[in-house]
Amino acid sequence: MSTVLSRLGSALGRLVHGGESAEMRVGPGGPLGDIAVPREADGVWEVRTVQGRPCLSPDERSYYLYFVLPAELRARAKSGLWLDVEYLGDRFAQFRVQYASTDAGADHGGLYKSAEQRWDGDAVGLRRFRRALFPLPDFDHARTQNQGASFRIEFRREVLVTRLTATLSPPADAEAFTRSAPVPELRKMPGRLYPINYLFIEITNACNFKCTWCPDDVMGRRRGFMKKEKAFGILDEIAAKRSWLGPIYPVKLHQMGEPMLHPDLPAIVEYAESRGVGIELNTNCGLITPENIEALYRARLTNLILSYQTPDADSFKTRKAPRIAFDAYRDKVRLAVEKKVALGARTHLEIDIMNTKYADSYKIVSEDEQAMAFLEDWIAYARSLEQKHGLAPRAHDAQALRARTSSTRTRTGAATSCWTAWSSSGSAATRGAT
Repeated sequence: MSTVLSRLGSALGRLVHGGESAEMRVGPGGPLGDIAVPREADGVWEVRTVQGRPCLSPDERSYYLYFVLPAELRARAKSGLWLDVEYLGDRFAQFRVQYASTDAGADHGGLYKSAEQRWDGDAVGLRRFRRALFPLPDFDHARTQNQGASFRIEFRREVLVTRLTATLSPPADAEAFTRSAPVPELRKMPGRLYPINYLFIEITNACNFKCTWCPDDVMGRRRGFMKKEKAFGILDEIAAKRSWLGPIYPVKLHQMGEPMLHPDLPAIVEYAESRGVGIELNTNCGLITPENIEALYRARLTNLILSYQTPDADSFKTRKAPRIAFDAYRDKVRLAVEKKVALGARTHLEIDIMNTKYADSYKIVSEDEQAMAFLEDWIAYARSLEQKHGLAPRAHDAQALRARTSSTRTRTGAATSCWTAWSSSGSAATRGAT
């Protein structure tokens, strides 16, 4: 019966609104209207009746509600989309909307960008049905999320949605929604499963460095290496469960150890990437060779973080790496950068330098001017590569770099800075370690 009502509602919606809008409302049996709400994987919903009205909520094993727009409306939403959501609550909505966007710098390449929430600020503390607006100005009509969705609602503290309307233009009363809501805090509740954003596969806990700030010396586990076949099995499981896991950041192949010690590292990376499981590799750079770095790039590694950290001979002594001099170490880092440029590798490359401006127990890079000097040295190297490999020169804004380098204190006492050397085809970055 609910299916018949849903189809009837969809037909009436298209007749009344044409291709300008679409609606989902919740009946006793579930969603009705021309916006579909799949019920599988990490988006299984249930109907809860509150204050006499049926509401949609993720079940206790789920974290999201996925919404599939009608093809006609999605195709027309090239200039953006507006979502009008009616929910039960005592203030702004305690959930987050994430949508497919054209913003490549947002989470997961823009596929799960967080939308701004606008609300009217009325009668805070009174639990009743309310509305919130979510403008999606850079909505990407050409891409979809899990389960073919164009957007999803993420559980933060509570999700009780009774109606949702998607329109090409803002609603007539949009100006009444004057307040921008903060992202609701995540409240973890007993019995509810939460998504995995970061996955670590520790393929070894052995390391070739003995950095003075590393907790390696208190680790009681036996040193060893994960067999290649076991790593493949874990990666197969991740690939098979992607629809349930949802979007995760690239899987990390480190925890306590140096992954480049593993003899099968390129094979593991290639196996993962070929199955759609992106890999992020963090290396202390001491074992980089022309052969292994090229093998990783050819394996289509997603992210490579060069944990340079100690950018001069004095600070390099804290790494306790007696078999390699600082100049040879720096050459390895530069080799990794140049190989990426020469091969045109798709890998996103990042260089970490430890900025300890606010740290009490140790000093690596502790002054803004010192940090800027190291950044300028890497900019000069980037310019030499641009000239050598025929890349278009990129301007670097010294004032903006200085503002980034003079950053605020973090929990660990380290400051964070960031510099992008090249865009798209040759991107590399440096940042402070936190």
